Amino acid sequence: MSLITLEHGRTAYALDFLAIAAAGTGLGAIAIVAGGETGASPGWTVALALGGLLAWTLIEYTLHRFVLHGLQPFRRWHTLHHQRPGARIYAPTWLSGSLVVVGVLLPLWLYVDLHVAAAVGFGVVAGNMAYSVTHHVAHHSPLRTSAATGDGSKASIWHRRVHEWHGLHHGTSRATAQFGVSTRLWDCVFGTERARPLRRRYRPAS
Repeated sequence: MSLITLEHGRTAYALDFLAIAAAGTGLGAIAIVAGGETGASPGWTVALALGGLLAWTLIEYTLHRFVLHGLQPFRRWHTLHHQRPGARIYAPTWLSGSLVVVGVLLPLWLYVDLHVAAAVGFGVVAGNMAYSVTHHVAHHSPLRTSAATGDGSKASIWHRRVHEWHGLHHGTSRATAQFGVSTRLWDCVFGTERARPLRRRYRPAS
């Protein structure tokens, strides 16, 4: 099995969720223990984690907009996802995890301390999990439509909004809006939020 494949099977896809959850649990435990050893208050640990979570949302937006839709060969690879939205096409988790280690954990550990690195890292990984779950719902969890309305009214409000929001990103030939997946925050900040409804129905789940 190739370690750099972009399309994954069901087992690998499920294991990726477990790996993210395990990483988040481990970092959270380290942050608590290291915070106790350094005398950091629980409030400071929570603030660091929230900072990491906020940082993830900006990382997610930036990578999606400027790398996956801007730079080759990433743009070409991401185009496959747009062409086959129901397929499990994404960067291997070991690769994205390595980027978090090199870009977040190691610098903070080396230049600050283990507690800060683990707490911020926990927030980043928690954000990654939120992204993964939201993206999964958008693409692999179809709306259960009502026989009376046929509009997905049986689904939760969040479920329907995830489909609508991400559908607006996928529903045009050139994706120029809705680059945030787990949150709309940075689309609002940078003016890439599109409010108009789709002209054609988008069915992300296959």
